[in-house]
Amino acid sequence: MDDGTKDNNNRENIPIAIRYVKNGKPIESLLSIKNATNLNAAYFVQMTLDLLKSLNINTDYMLSQCYDGASVMSGSKGGVQALMQKKLNRAIPYVHCYNHQLHLVIVKAVSEVTEIGHFFNQCRLIHKVFNTFKINSLYEGNNTVRLLEQRWSSHLKICEIIYNNYDNMINCLKKVHGNSFDGNE
Repeated sequence: MDDGTKDNNNRENIPIAIRYVKNGKPIESLLSIKNATNLNAAYFVQMTLDLLKSLNINTDYMLSQCYDGASVMSGSKGGVQALMQKKLNRAIPYVHCYNHQLHLVIVKAVSEVTEIGHFFNQCRLIHKVFNTFKINSLYEGNNTVRLLEQRWSSHLKICEIIYNNYDNMINCLKKVHGNSFDGNE
């Protein structure tokens, strides 16, 4: 299983994990998190195979591949799943990650409800306001998180932060109310 996500420094991090059966129980293990210097399918394949080789994991036992639905991963001609099969010279079924499939369902469902869209737009604004230097220096609660469309855990996290820090947020806003300052400060 490979996936990618950008960190705060805009670097692409690629976690590589395996799922295997031990004593009749499925186990998932994170093998490594690599910084990607290239985002093409051939690079992902080579990076994954190099890691497996360095850990003495025999690719002959690879039964399937699991990625998101992005064409660089799932493409049937030039995606990671297709290139992995070519490189290992055998059929290795591709499985579209169930978490990513669930995410697509959630995004579709949420996009149909205007009020939810408005709510999360307000959460984005709250994050923006509480991450300006001047307001952040007065704020005594937990830092807000940026909403990432591809990571719904951030939506839950911002809701929890607002719920748990509501009084701190209100007190901070009362402190700045009536003071004029540039929102970029």
